[in-house]
Amino acid sequence: PAAFYLGAALAAGGKDRDAAGVWQLAIGNQPRPRLAYVLFADARLRDGQPTSVIDVLKPMYETTPADDEIAMRLASAMLMTGRYVEARPVLDTFLAKHPGDQAALFAAVFAQYQATTREHLALSAADRAKLTRYVKAYQGPQQALLAKYLTVMAPGGR
Repeated sequence: PAAFYLGAALAAGGKDRDAAGVWQLAIGNQPRPRLAYVLFADARLRDGQPTSVIDVLKPMYETTPADDEIAMRLASAMLMTGRYVEARPVLDTFLAKHPGDQAALFAAVFAQYQATTREHLALSAADRAKLTRYVKAYQGPQQALLAKYLTVMAPGGR
């Protein structure tokens, strides 16, 4: 508990790196309350250290994939580090429960686009159908961009 409050005081003072360090030490190898992971991840993301977030949250996510807050922070860190292939199943799991989440819809299509074009991965018929559903559900300002991504990922697209 003392580490939690020390980290909170540091974060409140704008010292995200120090706060995250205290929380990461406090987490150690023992399971901790979910809030400790969320606060740690937020501080590391604000401090521009997404790789550290992945290192800590990935094992937590593997044991609690239904935790939406952990999932979205992990997916964000994966996207920030270019780990698009790994981010896709995390986002798909989240979207299965929250099919209208606009940020997650955009992120899922973006991750697939990056994986398809940068990693030269083939887009299966099932993935294309899922992406078409995601693009149709997305109602945000980047709707035209996502539609273009879908076109580019089509066989013979560009």
